[in-house]
Amino acid sequence: MIKAAIWLCLMFGSNRSIEVTSGFGGIVWENVQDHPIKSDIMTNITVKRIFSDGWFYGTGITFNSYSGDGYYFYGAGAIILDFMIYRKINMEDLKIVMGFGGAATMLYSRRLIPGGESIPEGVYSYWNAGLSGAVSLGIFKPVTSALEFGIKMNFYAGGYLNRCWENGEEDCRKRDQTLQQWFVGVVLRFSY
Repeated sequence: MIKAAIWLCLMFGSNRSIEVTSGFGGIVWENVQDHPIKSDIMTNITVKRIFSDGWFYGTGITFNSYSGDGYYFYGAGAIILDFMIYRKINMEDLKIVMGFGGAATMLYSRRLIPGGESIPEGVYSYWNAGLSGAVSLGIFKPVTSALEFGIKMNFYAGGYLNRCWENGEEDCRKRDQTLQQWFVGVVLRFSY
């Protein structure tokens, strides 16, 4: 508890920035038989702190609300908590920020399964937690000395605990335990 409090004080101390990103994203299953899921809206909040000239560490939380594809999937959602190390490169009028690290994810989805092969037809749900590698790329344009505007993309790929869809019965056919998540959005960054 004390270590967590010290860490929070360090994160919210001096030489920090807060980024708020809004956009869209999606899920790509590793198995080609599963349809990709595209999101309606994504929101990401990231707090970063400078630890060396041009280097940052930070943590972010992403909420992704998925609409599905209109037939196979009935909406879904994900919460992603990431921790990354970032490198800032100053250009003439722009700043490029690249990051890498890891993430923990909680994912929920529902889908229509037509049935067959001893699996009854119905809507099956999918709750899953996983760990992923994470990369980030942002391009920022300074507006003032403390405010920047830009575009940001994050990509996550990793493994998950569960691989089965459930509805009283389990459907584990043609499924593995890996998937990829991504988002692209417009970002406002405030440094203080």
